[in-house]
Amino acid sequence: MFEEIIKGIVREAGGILALVLSVIAVTVLFVMFMKKRISYLRYKHYSTIEYVLLQLRLPRDIFRTPEAMEIVFNNAFYHKMGGPSTMWSEYVGGKTLPIFQLEVVSVEGDVRFYIRTPVQWKDNIEAQFYAQFPGIEISEAEDYTLGVPPKVKGDGMSLVRLSHTLAKEDAYPIKTYRDWGMDKQTGKEEFEKIDPLNSLIEMLGSLGPNEQMWIHFHIRAQLDNGWREIGKKLVDEITGRNEKPSKDQPYVSFKTISKGDQDTVAAIERSLGLIGFKVAISALYIAQNNSFKMTRVAGMQNMWNSFNSYNLNSIRADWFSGFNNDWQDYKDFLSHLKDVRSLEDQRQRRYFEVFNRGTWFDFYITYIDGYNHPDMILTSEELATLFHFPGRALESPSVQRLEAKRSEPPANLPI
Repeated sequence: MFEEIIKGIVREAGGILALVLSVIAVTVLFVMFMKKRISYLRYKHYSTIEYVLLQLRLPRDIFRTPEAMEIVFNNAFYHKMGGPSTMWSEYVGGKTLPIFQLEVVSVEGDVRFYIRTPVQWKDNIEAQFYAQFPGIEISEAEDYTLGVPPKVKGDGMSLVRLSHTLAKEDAYPIKTYRDWGMDKQTGKEEFEKIDPLNSLIEMLGSLGPNEQMWIHFHIRAQLDNGWREIGKKLVDEITGRNEKPSKDQPYVSFKTISKGDQDTVAAIERSLGLIGFKVAISALYIAQNNSFKMTRVAGMQNMWNSFNSYNLNSIRADWFSGFNNDWQDYKDFLSHLKDVRSLEDQRQRRYFEVFNRGTWFDFYITYIDGYNHPDMILTSEELATLFHFPGRALESPSVQRLEAKRSEPPANLPI
């Protein structure tokens, strides 16, 4: 009798366990399916948008600080229009907010600046750049990525692609141009000006024949203020504002914090008052095998070091297209597939909503290898710090500049 009761309990427990595991399995599969479905719908909508690539040719002299670029970002790229108006349009129609690309490119040492934008925003973007950077020349350009043929095994080309992310929460800002004092450099002689971004431009300009490097910033407006709430909580934790009274200590006073914590709080609070963007940063280096240099890859990994701060935030490489050990890839089979995917994703500017094709390789690199498209929230100040035009303090011939100024003919010119 007792044994039969035990067996009955075991059977009941086994049935309940099987039911629970079945529910968990179905839920996981359903979530994976919906993520993939939404990703597909968003990519399908994204592929219907007509884009144009604009090349920015710099004037000989740029006297504006990165603050001018910050104004451009606020007025030209922060758009609430064009996004999903209903849940149906977002989750069934796949509609998203407008996505733009800011691109810094080196083709054999020739450094270029590009903006990739939906056609409908082209005029506004041009107007904002002309307003802040007199003398700049903007023109439609052919897609430089098409100059590199699709990756084929044995083609004699090698590439590495990196994705970047923040080391801490989004609310912690990186070291910006204001921290470097660049907002106070107006009126200074060019040789007195400091711009940490010049190191990156010089690195790009050092590329030789058969080498290219593409750095892409994928940006769109960040309308969700969740990151601001996290920032407020961080400030409360640092200052002790979130401490509650107790029986032993009925009154709570703000704790004494160090000078470093005071600076951190000030930086976070300043950041919370600025416009935010959802940003993803990717970089690709491709070269002929006989010209490929791993030092370029190290340069890509460390190119944001000047803007990193131990007390605040840092930008670090999150994923790269290679393998750490030879045994992970038998006869370079997976490396080739990763190269094909990396080049195509960079060429198609696939970020934020990744379209996985559903193959076993997509499953492998997404869920096993950790292939992802990390994003972060950066303010307009931080974004202007990472993407702005070098002044004359950078005399590198790798940055092409317009030597002559364009001007209107005199009003009294005889006909």
